[in-house]
Amino acid sequence: MWVTDEEMALIAQHLQITIEQFKRTYIRQKDNRFALIEKKSQNHDCIFLKENKCQIYPVRPSQCRTFPWWKENLNSRESWALAAESCEGISEEAPLVPFEEIQRTLG
Repeated sequence: MWVTDEEMALIAQHLQITIEQFKRTYIRQKDNRFALIEKKSQNHDCIFLKENKCQIYPVRPSQCRTFPWWKENLNSRESWALAAESCEGISEEAPLVPFEEIQRTLG
């Protein structure tokens, strides 16, 4: 997941560590962008995903906050179904999110 300088600062504060420690421990840099490191597991989960729960949920990056409403997931029913395979929030049992809330989230 890509993160901005502001998001890194918020997450570091949430974890009660310095921004320098946060970057050393949880960030990788690619070109001029920063991303959260992934677990070295087969599916490369985010380092903050534990037992299918986000450990930094209140301060999660924008890329995480806007999932699953990414353009590539909304292109077709098949794309949505594929996203549903890895997202427990996309199911008949999941609570319905009002359209206004989705619009607010996508800003």
